[in-house]
Amino acid sequence: GVEEDSISVDIPSTESLVQTMTEIHKEIQQVEAEKVIVDSEEISLIMEVDKEIHSIQDSIRSMENVPVAQVVKEISKPIDEIEKSLHTILASEKVIESKGQLPADVNYNIDSLENALERFINVEIDLLATLEVIDEVKLKE
Repeated sequence: GVEEDSISVDIPSTESLVQTMTEIHKEIQQVEAEKVIVDSEEISLIMEVDKEIHSIQDSIRSMENVPVAQVVKEISKPIDEIEKSLHTILASEKVIESKGQLPADVNYNIDSLENALERFINVEIDLLATLEVIDEVKLKE
């Protein structure tokens, strides 16, 4: 990979972003597999993350003709996966109106879903910053 040297993007940070996104996806997938029951609070969180995902995807799409496209593709893969999982959770029959109707043992799943989504929102800030750096590198060339 000699050609990567011409791009001064911090690849390790990109790699750790990809890794974190992949971890977050695994957490969400676990919730998806366990048929968690989500209430309106989680649904609005899921919707929020879904909106964020779309804005990230838009940023990524606007940079597709960049020499760093490979890095960007790596970042976008786990994000697309997260989006699919969230849609699956939303589409499942497990959506209820309030936590009052929850069997006790699913609360844990909901916490892990909330944690995963909150982690996503935190990481997303770094992600967008990285995409901006990548975009600026492109402009300098």
